[in-house]
Amino acid sequence: KGVALPATSMLHNEQPPPGAATAPTAQGAAKGAPASASGKATSVEEAVVEAATDMKSKLEAALKATEDAVRDAAAAKESASRELLALRGQLGEAITKAERAGKERDEAKAALTREREKAMKLEVEIA
Repeated sequence: KGVALPATSMLHNEQPPPGAATAPTAQGAAKGAPASASGKATSVEEAVVEAATDMKSKLEAALKATEDAVRDAAAAKESASRELLALRGQLGEAITKAERAGKERDEAKAALTREREKAMKLEVEIA
């Protein structure tokens, strides 16, 4: 799964100066270089691949956790919206009942006042 990385800083199409020694690539090292050089290149390659794979796994897990959190937040928002709508309905009913009770209280006070006035008139007539 590894990619051959050149051990020098040459660009893709650059040629080394005549007679210059070049460091072997990981593939070249595996073919003809001593075992220690090959082992180092391979282990570096493997470490890079392992780190990239680990990072990818962590990013995928973070993305999934973020998606789950967004989904949960959307569900909570929807639930809160329904609850708020229900509470507004209950508040409207409570206000209507309170207004009705206030009217009934006012009517009862008016009736009581009328009855007191009648009672006072009767007391005056009796006296």
